[in-house]
Amino acid sequence: KQLDIFYYPNRPHGMSGGNARKNLYRKMIDYFNVNLKGRPLIERRN
Repeated sequence: KQLDIFYYPNRPHGMSGGNARKNLYRKMIDYFNVNLKGRPLIERRN
């Protein structure tokens, strides 16, 4: 199985903080769109 993993150094387990949380949710949405809906990945600049 393929594994996607993202590290957030110096962040607590709960992902507090606006930018880190926003990035995490964006990655989750991208994962669902690509792997469940079959859409192409849209490259973004943060």
